[in-house]
Amino acid sequence: MLLLTQAPDPLPDDGDDIVASTRAARLAGFTALHLPPDADHRGDLLAPIAELAVRERREPAVWVGTIPEPATYRAVYAALRDRGVDLVNDPDQHLGVMELDQAYPRLADLTPGSVVVTELDHVHRDLLRVSPRIARRARDARTDRSRLPPPAMSCRARPPSLCAWPPN
Repeated sequence: MLLLTQAPDPLPDDGDDIVASTRAARLAGFTALHLPPDADHRGDLLAPIAELAVRERREPAVWVGTIPEPATYRAVYAALRDRGVDLVNDPDQHLGVMELDQAYPRLADLTPGSVVVTELDHVHRDLLRVSPRIARRARDARTDRSRLPPPAMSCRARPPSLCAWPPN
């Protein structure tokens, strides 16, 4: 089985979960193909794939790395298929577990109420769907945003300035 990994090559003595997962997969017999380790996927992910020999028999693959944008995942998936390699999750399956708005219907009974906000102008409206109390606090704090607590979430917004606290 092929392992696409964004761990550095050679593997450092210590490292993050990507390094640990890569090390474990190698011990289990996976063949590693190292992709650029850039967390934001600015590196050319397709160049190492283009160097793969075309497989005579289809070969499964897994990807250990940072979560790519949907278009990036689709491009990598297609490039691998052209070489006779199949990621274990097709692009739709990948989005179904990695995007909260697609995964949430299956998780709704297991997790607190959640909402996906796709437009900054809709934050207040979407907060009302989850918690009227929080939405009221947000509305009341519009003139003094320092009254709002920092959000308890990670932020991968583009541009990164959207993650600033307090918001402008």
